[in-house]
Amino acid sequence: MLINLADTLWIFAGSERRCLHDVITGTVVVDLADSAGKGLGRPGFLFGLGATAALSTTLVLVYVLMAR
Repeated sequence: MLINLADTLWIFAGSERRCLHDVITGTVVVDLADSAGKGLGRPGFLFGLGATAALSTTLVLVYVLMAR
């Protein structure tokens, strides 16, 4: 779970906004909709934090339910 958290939050650490797995593998995500001016913009820090919290809560819930 800590690896997922680090991977998700890594996007806010760099100027290229890449996740940790992108940095390790050397990949880049290209948003074609954003280059045409039709993109919705980049989500902010609170959005990322909320998404990470939701994912973590879901993983804990699945773990608890499977342990029963």
